[in-house]
Amino acid sequence: MHDDAPVSVSLPVTEATPLEITEFLDDSPAAAKLPPGPGLPEAFCWMAGVFTAHLAAGVVCLIAILVLMALAGENIQQMANLDQLAPNYLLLMMGGDQWLVLLATFIAIRLRWGQRIGQNLNLTPLRPLHAAVVIGLVLPLSILSGETYRLLSLVWKPLVEQLPILHLLDESNAVELLSTLSKTGSLPMMLMIIAVAPAIGEELVFRGMIGRGLVARWGFVGGVAISSLMFAAVHFHPVHAAAVLPIGIALHCIYLATRSFWAPVLLHFLNNAWATVASRMATEESLPVVEEAASPVLIWASVTAMVVLGAVLYRTRTRYILPDGNEWTPGYLTAERPPAELGARIAGGTDTGRNLLMAGTAWASFTVAFVAEIVAHAR
Repeated sequence: MHDDAPVSVSLPVTEATPLEITEFLDDSPAAAKLPPGPGLPEAFCWMAGVFTAHLAAGVVCLIAILVLMALAGENIQQMANLDQLAPNYLLLMMGGDQWLVLLATFIAIRLRWGQRIGQNLNLTPLRPLHAAVVIGLVLPLSILSGETYRLLSLVWKPLVEQLPILHLLDESNAVELLSTLSKTGSLPMMLMIIAVAPAIGEELVFRGMIGRGLVARWGFVGGVAISSLMFAAVHFHPVHAAAVLPIGIALHCIYLATRSFWAPVLLHFLNNAWATVASRMATEESLPVVEEAASPVLIWASVTAMVVLGAVLYRTRTRYILPDGNEWTPGYLTAERPPAELGARIAGGTDTGRNLLMAGTAWASFTVAFVAEIVAHAR
């Protein structure tokens, strides 16, 4: 045997071998049927990694701002209060944090998956009907999330008065931070910071990485529930975390139905973009600031729209059909794309007139209720 000849080592897989490890040891078809990682322990490590990445990015941005302020001869004590910080420094702090974390996320996932990123995430373009459904879900989800936030705030504020230490959590509330950011920078810059970076980075971690492993191992209900709870937890503030939980569940459901990573990215982006634009308009007093409860009619229209659009999404869900006519499955629930050598074709419920009519009627009904609500508050 030549010294430079490749050596193939086959390691036995036992019940004691973690699935994350076997995923790297064996690329055979048999190994591909094993539920992929991450399992629950690794998922918690990924969540901890998100917190760590934000902390490290914040330190880097802080150092950069201190250096810039020192070079400009400015008073460094301004850093003690964000309200006193110059707008450009505030944008550097927030934007630098988001984009540095996104870069770290790309690197971590590249190391974890290697060349399989495209297949595991499934970067297939969205079908037009699915894109329309995702867009149609944005406002109904926003209404329900906002109403959840409002109701829980009624409980949270008295609790903070009783336990002042909880006020520290209010200082980290992304909703309040959005209000501060809305007064600084241009709208395109704010969208890049608040909508683009989180939509890509958080979807890579919580739907692409963590969600893929947990759904494969815990099934639809368990996997979506756990990954969505983790997604909510990284928003840190209890009220904000509870308000984004329904959005997290919706993000994962549309990912599994469309089998395209761009579906949750689009919904996440549009949700954050809508919040950014609405906050900016409220700051500029272009629209009235509405803090009252949403009307029962609007809430009912929102729920109805979500149920109907969700049903359309399920009826037209994406499936992969093998040349022999059977549906491809790796042996576990997943949104990933089958290997190209299998020759599978994309199939799904047809975009029939009935599906289009259902989606259109639900959206039209919601739009009427939404516009009526805006008009009523404007008066």
